[in-house]
Amino acid sequence: MTVRVHRSERSRHLFLRAAAGDVLPAALVAILRDERVSAGWLRASGVLTDVELSAFDGTLGRLGEPRRIAGAVQVLSLESSIGLVDGEPALSLRAVLGRESDRGLETLAGEIVSARAIALEAIVTVFEDLALDRTIDAAVGVSLLDAPASHASPIPPAAARVPFPAAR
Repeated sequence: MTVRVHRSERSRHLFLRAAAGDVLPAALVAILRDERVSAGWLRASGVLTDVELSAFDGTLGRLGEPRRIAGAVQVLSLESSIGLVDGEPALSLRAVLGRESDRGLETLAGEIVSARAIALEAIVTVFEDLALDRTIDAAVGVSLLDAPASHASPIPPAAARVPFPAAR
């Protein structure tokens, strides 16, 4: 077996809520950059609109051309690993989406190229002691985590981060 293993001994969690109208994935990448995330995992759910979705095309051996999904869709599942491309946080928003149609419940799946948030919440698990590159896997034509990043910025210690204000 040729499985690559990267261990993390330290993590933190970010809880995010996208504002209505935020454009994905750019809004998420901006937060990840501000939070100095160089490796992690994102999970989210909510409602999106103006979605452009690419599905894996087996005949091409890569993601197909994006197609526009009209109207609002519910995000049933959205996940992504987080790594670095040219020293910047990068992700691939792989989603299962649902919506009501005249034929009943319709399910859509693929990688979100772009979308606008109506309501979206996410949790990001940040692996504090890792910096991993994201690269296109030549065998399947999708972006995956690869080797440890050689050009990663050092991750700030927990004491250097600003905590959330205390609840009242």
